Amino acid sequence: MEIKDLVEYEINESLQTIKVTFRLLQDSEDEVRIDTIELEESEQYGFSFLDSKEKKFKDIFLEEDEEDEFDFGDDDFLEESIDEQELISFLTEYYILNPRRLPETEFF
Repeated sequence: MEIKDLVEYEINESLQTIKVTFRLLQDSEDEVRIDTIELEESEQYGFSFLDSKEKKFKDIFLEEDEEDEFDFGDDDFLEESIDEQELISFLTEYYILNPRRLPETEFF
């Protein structure tokens, strides 16, 4: 079981979940797998996605270069602040240890 493509992901801070859409090596380009995982579960595996997002957010505002402007309308900011390789590592470990939780494929 190896993830070949992380299609998209979204953290819902109010529900404390992360919704992921991905493909495994054996999945075709027309297929995806969609799952919603409690953030608490990722922390049990040693991954803390909210902490990395908050650190990146703080780093931007602590920079002393006043010429840079931050666009608050950038909806992709939260997703971009998470290391995708770290997320793939978590998902790989999570589904290896919990194969029954691996979602079925859906047509994209």
